[in-house]
Amino acid sequence: MRQLSRKDRRALLICGAALLVFGMIQFVLFPLLEQRKRLERGIRAREQGLEEMRALQAEISQFSRQNNSLGERVARRPSDFSLFNFLEQKAVEGKLKENILYMKPSDPTGEGELQQVAVEIKFQDMQLHELVELLERIESPEHVVEVERLTVQVSRKAQRDGALDVIMRVISLVQAKKVGD
Repeated sequence: MRQLSRKDRRALLICGAALLVFGMIQFVLFPLLEQRKRLERGIRAREQGLEEMRALQAEISQFSRQNNSLGERVARRPSDFSLFNFLEQKAVEGKLKENILYMKPSDPTGEGELQQVAVEIKFQDMQLHELVELLERIESPEHVVEVERLTVQVSRKAQRDGALDVIMRVISLVQAKKVGD
């Protein structure tokens, strides 16, 4: 091979150095910068996840306090409290006992120390003001009783004008029975 001149060697060295610098930038520096960006995005995503977990933890803590509050209210009720009897008593107070077509209690559902009980009750030939008064009597935060579902229809067999047929599902919480009780 022919000997290169000094000028050519210098040009070749400069090209080689430029190629080496280009290779270092392309195959070392850019991948490092990209990896750093990926890590920063991952850190931000984990920080957001941590913030969400903290918010959920606060929400769970609040629900737990509310549940304890519900448990305390359930415990303060008379020991012989029955949702079925409670609803029957409220119907008697509103002079609506004869309007009851049926009352269907359900078994307790749910897990944990508090379980949900429900009673479906159907009234026929009620007036609107009687329904409103009954709802005011039934909805009872101190007894932990609420109306879950309410269906109101104009009565087809109305004995009075403006009579309504009402089906309501009322729920409450009770202490779960311990095994052996």
